[in-house]
Amino acid sequence: MNRKRSRSEISNNELMQRNRERKVEGIIFEETQSFQESLNLEPSSMLPDFSSNDPKSSIVHRKIADLELLEVATPFTGSNGNNGVMFDVSTRTGSNKVIEIVSLDVHTNIIGDDCPIIVYGRKGTHFGFENSTESWTLLANTTTQCNGFGARTHVPPFITPPTLNSGETYGFYTHMPTASLRYVNGFEVGNIYESDGFFNIHEGTGVTGEFGTANTKFLQPRKWDGVIKYQIVSEIESDESSETCNDMLTTSYVDNIGSYGNMFDIESGDFNLDVYGVDFYTDINEAVTYEIFSRDDSYTNGMGPLEPSAIKNLGPNPSNIAKMELLGWTLVKTGTTTGRGYGKGTPVRGFSPFRVPPRSTQGFYVTLNTPDIRYRDITADLPNAVAGDLFVNNEDLSIHLGMSVGSYPSHDSFFGPRLWSGSIIYTTDHTCATESPSLSPSSAPSITVTSTSPSATPTKDIPPLGNCTNTAWLETPLDGGTGSYGNMFTITAQERISITSMDINVGTSNQVYVEVYTKPGSYKGYEDRPNAWTRVAAVNLVGADDGNPTVIDDVDFEDIHMRSGQLQSIYVTLDSPDIKYSRTYSGVGAVFREDNMLTINVGAGLAAPGFNGGMFEPRVFNGGMFE
Repeated sequence: MNRKRSRSEISNNELMQRNRERKVEGIIFEETQSFQESLNLEPSSMLPDFSSNDPKSSIVHRKIADLELLEVATPFTGSNGNNGVMFDVSTRTGSNKVIEIVSLDVHTNIIGDDCPIIVYGRKGTHFGFENSTESWTLLANTTTQCNGFGARTHVPPFITPPTLNSGETYGFYTHMPTASLRYVNGFEVGNIYESDGFFNIHEGTGVTGEFGTANTKFLQPRKWDGVIKYQIVSEIESDESSETCNDMLTTSYVDNIGSYGNMFDIESGDFNLDVYGVDFYTDINEAVTYEIFSRDDSYTNGMGPLEPSAIKNLGPNPSNIAKMELLGWTLVKTGTTTGRGYGKGTPVRGFSPFRVPPRSTQGFYVTLNTPDIRYRDITADLPNAVAGDLFVNNEDLSIHLGMSVGSYPSHDSFFGPRLWSGSIIYTTDHTCATESPSLSPSSAPSITVTSTSPSATPTKDIPPLGNCTNTAWLETPLDGGTGSYGNMFTITAQERISITSMDINVGTSNQVYVEVYTKPGSYKGYEDRPNAWTRVAAVNLVGADDGNPTVIDDVDFEDIHMRSGQLQSIYVTLDSPDIKYSRTYSGVGAVFREDNMLTINVGAGLAAPGFNGGMFEPRVFNGGMFE
């Protein structure tokens, strides 16, 4: 295939900030992100009279058990609002976990000590039951402290906390007597717009007034602003031979070119593979319309061309979907969503999982209707690479180099080889393993990983957590090679442990201000959402210079407690661009270092302090963690 760059592909260097000038086929325009949203209000009908209700009469304050409280937070944008919001939550299919939803936080535009709020719930979706009062159960009827625009307003623990098993959906309805609840306009009811990889929040419905009244109006689609708080209360025993594993495999979000779409192949391993989600990469924070297709063989069998007579038979102005179906492609999902922007995957969920049998090839075509999808021209890194070469794999799945599609919907120009930027989200029907993804591109530059085991010489005592009394120190090489303001990465507990301090690689001997944040689950989707993170360290330190560990002592570090199998995100940031980390060809999330207690996984570099910068992936954290 032709490797010549075309005007239909758009190239740019790795970007250091969000506000930037971007050239598209000779047209220059500004990309900016507004951090001040207008407080628009939906037209409201007559409000119900709550004067006769005692809002505290049905409150039952539960003592939350000694279980870890997890949460999924949406952005508190609040550009719209009214009396209420209905929305669904769901848990990922294939997990053996049973969860209890303890409470939630909402977003209001008022401040006060005695704000009435009511929360209803129902098993199953809210969709179709918006005005069916008998289908809902009261979860909370209370007053609370309203904390105003941009802040969390806490709802006390529910009267009877709902429980969800694997793959179940639950509907919520939050209501206030005044039109004070904030939300934003959405794209499609049911779309997943927030997730921690296990627990999902879906787009829903704005409500004027209270449901069940004559003047109630339902406004769709709307995205609820808030935080769901849940805990894992049990895990269902299962036969290992029939266990379902949930996982994802990511290529890279380091792009150097872009256009309308990508075609590429994946190959399954020795077990059935059920694909239920895709993340694609667009560097804009605006609405994009996507189409995702798949086929039960290689994408090369569906590139066309279409005969003119066949196109004519499709009728006037045939859609891209019609053309692809004629070429043997199956539409998996189409819709409109908001791009997550530079260095981040934009998630697509909610389609019916499709199965890839063992040792089979499955073709993918991911496209937008605008030239805003980003990917990588791999030829500069791997001059001998060709489309079809294996790029990244684990024991379940491999993703191969493919082609870019430089037009829409004409579908008549291809360039390659190209590396699709994104993630495949899937389940398998085998015993879950801890092996890390490996990278195997044709003629890839080799990466030297030292074979010495991590040191297990603790320098302090750690209080027992449960029955765990082991201590260890797990560290990555302090190789540096690049750096900026911070690192985001994940760690995985192999058993129940506490992280009690850290070392980092600082490329200066001057004083630096260090902050460390953490959150349960992946950092993906939470890179610019400080309200989803907990700060565990904030201290001034004298840097030990590049290649030497700069120690964050335990007295300055709040312990991070983790249960066995838990994924936890870590964010280390400085007030200057002096943190050092390393490049890697392994995919984001791949295990880079591990011992019998913990893994340190490949993550990202941050281009600015705080939660305001672009990201560079994949990057390896330089430092150590005391377990």
